[in-house]
Amino acid sequence: ALPKAEVVKTITEYVAPQSPIEIIVARIWMDILEVEKISVHDNFFNVGGHSLLATMANVRVSDTFGIEVPVNVLFEAPTIAEFANKLLQDPDDGDRIEQIAALQISMEEMANRVKSLIAKDQSAEEKQAAREKAAAEKKAAAERQAAVEKQAAAAEKQVAAEKQPVREK
Repeated sequence: ALPKAEVVKTITEYVAPQSPIEIIVARIWMDILEVEKISVHDNFFNVGGHSLLATMANVRVSDTFGIEVPVNVLFEAPTIAEFANKLLQDPDDGDRIEQIAALQISMEEMANRVKSLIAKDQSAEEKQAAREKAAAEKKAAAERQAAVEKQAAAAEKQVAAEKQPVREK
């Protein structure tokens, strides 16, 4: 019998993507490889990638940046750092790819800020509505208390009137 094959995974220290292109490529690879995080120095093929996934990753990168990325690029540059560098070195599209990546990150940041502002605005509106509701409830409680006190005073008057002797004419 043949000995069991040993799977050796190279463990690299995690280095987060820094540049906009690294961030976008990392997101694409994490989605394709179904991993939660990936270092810029992790080898695509050592973290679960294979030729079909490499093709899928290249198609997504091509679609994202509007360029044709040959499959062999991922085989030649199997880490995010190397892959991003290879894309940026393209004499025809490198600058454009960098600009597209920066714009995408910038748009995401703006969208997140808008969502945050909307949430704050909604929160302020909800707080105002809660204050108005509390004020209305307080007013209603005060009105009920006044009505109860008025009824109590009327009842006391009636009891007092009943206790007084009847005067004859």
